[in-house]
Amino acid sequence: DDFPGNTTTTGVLTAGGTVNGAFERETDVDYFKIALEAGVTYVFSLRGGTQGGGMFGSMQPVGLGLRGADGSALWDASGTGPALGPAFEYTPTASGTYYLAASYVTFDGDDYLTYTVAAAVKPPADDFPMHAGTPGVLKVGERTSGTFEVVGDIDAFRFQAEVGQHYSFGIGVLPGDVSTMERSMFDMAGNRVNMDYPFEPLVTGDYLITLAGRETGNYGIIPRLVVD
Repeated sequence: DDFPGNTTTTGVLTAGGTVNGAFERETDVDYFKIALEAGVTYVFSLRGGTQGGGMFGSMQPVGLGLRGADGSALWDASGTGPALGPAFEYTPTASGTYYLAASYVTFDGDDYLTYTVAAAVKPPADDFPMHAGTPGVLKVGERTSGTFEVVGDIDAFRFQAEVGQHYSFGIGVLPGDVSTMERSMFDMAGNRVNMDYPFEPLVTGDYLITLAGRETGNYGIIPRLVVD
């Protein structure tokens, strides 16, 4: 095992850095020790290795979590390919030692998988912060532009949807735009909502759409009505 799945790990990650690793068996967890400062927002991400072009396959469920100095769970994010892997933001209330936990569970015989785990400090001037108070608002038929300031940056937008309408959310690509990202949707209580095409809301009201970038740069998103 390259990195033990507990607080005795030899894996060390620094803010602004990356570490390459491998899942060597069907159920594997790797820990990485990291020092975090109170009040600073960090972005953590897990990407596939070079054999997958930075992506995970359709039968490769992976997870990324944050643990306290005693190994207690503080945050968990999961992802199933084909995708670029999970990412999340976290602002610790206390400075000290923490651990990132990268995990992989599969029973299809594909028990060796390389990956890269990354940690970045999120700039204070985030254009669309990941919370319900975001200034970002999406409107049908209009392109909204944003910027991923760091790898793993997650931007949030409010969107008002009506029962009986069908919606799609396209990535409007201009020359030089980032086109690789993951989209998720939540209700205003923070519950995840199915964003399958087309999106058919069960309740009229505001929703929160998040975009997770795996590279820095500008992007655009355009909601559209889908006509049957």
